[in-house]
Amino acid sequence: MRKQVLPHRVVTVTLITAALLALAGGCGGSKRQPRAAGTGTSVASPNPASPETVEALRRGYSQSYPNSRLGVVVAARPQNQLVAVGQIPLDTLADNQVVTFMDANQRVLTTGTIVRLLPESAQVHARYDAPTANGREPRAGDIMVRF
Repeated sequence: MRKQVLPHRVVTVTLITAALLALAGGCGGSKRQPRAAGTGTSVASPNPASPETVEALRRGYSQSYPNSRLGVVVAARPQNQLVAVGQIPLDTLADNQVVTFMDANQRVLTTGTIVRLLPESAQVHARYDAPTANGREPRAGDIMVRF
């Protein structure tokens, strides 16, 4: 009788171990944003917006929304929920204006607010809101639009 119990336990333990390993491997862990070594600053998006995409979007938005401004996220500090945005005309921008962040495919990531204009570098600093379940934090290569 002992011979029947031992193989049954071995089979049960083996199946449970295999199931746990399959679950652990299938979870994939969290999708953390890659960061530049030692800086705490996020690195470029896996699919950053190309210059052609940015220019096409800029033309399209300016036709539909003449006062819109579109720029590219050049750096991000997720620990502070801040981004630096370049390639953006500063002429009609101001602190506290609401902006939208999206990826190269125009999928909205989150919204935010302009916190500082940097005329000497033609950049904007913006604080972004915590993304919803369907969004993610903006990172270098993403797009910011002020409508």
